[in-house]
Amino acid sequence: MTLYDPTLAATPGLVRRRSALRTSIAIVVLAVAIAVIAYTVPNIAELSEQARENAEDASRARYRFLGGFFPIAQIILFGGFGVAAIIALAGNGTRMWVREATGSRLRKRFEGYHALSAEQFEHLHAAFASGDPAAYTPLPDQVKRGNGVVFVWTADADRRGYVGMTWGSAAKTTRNAPLIRLEGEDFDRLDSALRRGLRRAAPVVVAGADEADAVGPVAAEADAVGPVAADAPASSAAEAEAPASSPARIYALASNRLFWQPGDPFVYPYAVDLRWDGQQWRVEMSEGVTFSAVAAIVSVDEALSPRWAAHIEKAEGGWLRPYLQRIASGEQVSGDELAAAFERRHRRPLDG
Repeated sequence: MTLYDPTLAATPGLVRRRSALRTSIAIVVLAVAIAVIAYTVPNIAELSEQARENAEDASRARYRFLGGFFPIAQIILFGGFGVAAIIALAGNGTRMWVREATGSRLRKRFEGYHALSAEQFEHLHAAFASGDPAAYTPLPDQVKRGNGVVFVWTADADRRGYVGMTWGSAAKTTRNAPLIRLEGEDFDRLDSALRRGLRRAAPVVVAGADEADAVGPVAAEADAVGPVAADAPASSAAEAEAPASSPARIYALASNRLFWQPGDPFVYPYAVDLRWDGQQWRVEMSEGVTFSAVAAIVSVDEALSPRWAAHIEKAEGGWLRPYLQRIASGEQVSGDELAAAFERRHRRPLDG
């Protein structure tokens, strides 16, 4: 975890604790190394002679010659083992990351190196943050020394997953993107994607069916690490009947970089997305790019509070307020209606 250790250390709720198993192994290795060296050093002359005599019957002359140096090689070898054990005991080799609240160990489930542009890296980070495997799988093919690194750790007993992403072509310039936390149903979907190796597209799950009964994979986008899809559902009735466990549909409705293109003057981004999980609407507030990106998923009522007023205005999302107010009052607002309103306002398809 060397690349991402600084970010994990700065994450509240995660601590490093010594592993009893790793510590025991390091102590045993150190004890054996000390015992072998302690026996070999005072008896090196005798052991060299014995080794030379045993090597005299060797078929090759160099083996007969090198036989006398066996005790020295033994001292060097076990000396290396001892040094490695000391480093492990003194450093982080015998420690592991755990959740402080529960003591559950973070198990590293994936580490992949990918060739990504800065924009692709940003899109992939946002896709993981959405919690929807259809957005982040399949991952691009791994390449040797790829400048984009993806780490995934899980605390299975707590249904918690953590996704860390590092970007940069040289060690001194490598930077870490904000740690992504996935829990509950988002963790379950991540766990399922990990079992597929993150290399296959997420299956389409039929309402009321288990994932094993999926009807087929989701069609991959042309850019495997493109932004989260913003597909509109067929109807509000379909939304009402969708199971709570189905992946959330995300509607990227407001952003001050909606028409921004690479090469344009930099604009610090603010965005407001609506998420439909089959039962209720949630609002995702996000800002920043790549390493400065942060996001919060809040209720519709909270999104309408003064706390988020400035963010919504910066994201040029003031036109969403009437729809949010209708949802907060209990009125049904469908994804189709939101998509149509977006298209009327911006003269382009929502998924364009």
